[in-house]
Amino acid sequence: MYQRLAIASGVGSLTVPEGAKSANLTVEGDVRFLIGDTPSATNGHSAGDGYQIILNGSELRNFKAYAVSASVLQVTYSNVLL
Repeated sequence: MYQRLAIASGVGSLTVPEGAKSANLTVEGDVRFLIGDTPSATNGHSAGDGYQIILNGSELRNFKAYAVSASVLQVTYSNVLL
């Protein structure tokens, strides 16, 4: 299953489909992200254009991204119940 998460400003999080066990995210733009905490312009891991993020298990629901500039996360989930 696929999701396009656009973050114009501020913090965004994933809408995780039922049964999803992992996700592959591709960053388009410039974000900072954290798992289990809230990122900001100066707090969190920096991920630029083309950066890949792999999430598993509880990381899916605890992932948050802050848009340093207007950004899009292209997300592909694995093991989704349809």
